[in-house]
Amino acid sequence: MNTLLIEEKFQLQIKEKVSIRPSVSVFQGIYKDNYVAIKIYDEHSTFIRETDSISRLYDKGVEVPQIINEGNINDSTYIMIQEWWNGIPLKERVKDLDRHTYKKILFDVGKLLAKVHFSLPYDELKEAVFWRRLEFNKFEDFTWNTYLNSLVDKWVANIRLNDKDKSIKLQEYLQFIHQHLYFG
Repeated sequence: MNTLLIEEKFQLQIKEKVSIRPSVSVFQGIYKDNYVAIKIYDEHSTFIRETDSISRLYDKGVEVPQIINEGNINDSTYIMIQEWWNGIPLKERVKDLDRHTYKKILFDVGKLLAKVHFSLPYDELKEAVFWRRLEFNKFEDFTWNTYLNSLVDKWVANIRLNDKDKSIKLQEYLQFIHQHLYFG
């Protein structure tokens, strides 16, 4: 990743790394004299889905950092610049929570996303890309069941259990939920 090229093209300064996830690195930087979040993607599909989702959430009045600028450096590097919100990353906030509070936060986030998804009119939903995956690219092929199953598959695959989780048999609960989610 050529950060100098990114800084030059977008007229910003990259200050420090905030996080690295699969296909995206997040940095704090300065853009037009303001602190910003700079997200650097190495997958076009991830970039498109995230910018589409954030834009739709923002347009619906959900409090998310506004996208200030976006673009690409080449065919494999995509940039999103967002408002900077001070705070502690969610990952840091939830690591010491008790199980009940952690589940409540996940449930509340799920309710919020469901509310936004279900509030989209048919034409807007058809144009959205957050739901597009390899198994369905046309709206006519889309089903909520398949979409939810793909999300659960992704979430379960990314869970890293610690000793406390294993002691309460969390893996068995996840497998049970996963097996009973599939309806078709």
